[in-house]
Amino acid sequence: MQRKMSRLFAKTALVAGLFAAAAMPAQSANLNFNDLADSITVDAADFEFGVTTTHMSIFGGEDDVRVHGQFITNSADGSGDSWAGLVEPGVGCSVTQTDCYSDVMHVTWTVSGRIADLTVDFGSDPEALGHCAVCKGIFEDGTLQNVNGLLSLPDNITIQIQSDVPEPAMPALIGLSLLGLAAARRRRQ
Repeated sequence: MQRKMSRLFAKTALVAGLFAAAAMPAQSANLNFNDLADSITVDAADFEFGVTTTHMSIFGGEDDVRVHGQFITNSADGSGDSWAGLVEPGVGCSVTQTDCYSDVMHVTWTVSGRIADLTVDFGSDPEALGHCAVCKGIFEDGTLQNVNGLLSLPDNITIQIQSDVPEPAMPALIGLSLLGLAAARRRRQ
């Protein structure tokens, strides 16, 4: 009798746990990619079922990182796959020219039973983007930029990127320095 009660209690606790998980309110999971140095850093929060970050060669660029995590969402069951890119301002490119992207992001996801499974590949200075024919892009501005509007994403996720932007005066200073060196050399001759 005690064994039957024990089994009944265990089954009841399991069912109650499943209902409690299903009733949990969805929070917004957050991913912030920071490409301000030689290595990309990632801040991840509110992934209820865990998140991993792995540095690996994905796009053959300066630094690539893969983030994989699971979180509670309000989205219906489904899946998605999308791309986004960042363009450095002042290089004579538009946000649709994939060969001008200084950073690129590829996102895939599935939702089943209010649990989202998300994989984000982010690369700095990518070398090969021939497969990125449907990328959407924005110009980098050096701030933490929300890219949700560029991507197909499930509900309850926010993805932001902060990338370094070259100082606008730097190319001018280099050009002036070269002109000064050329002028000095001519005077010596």
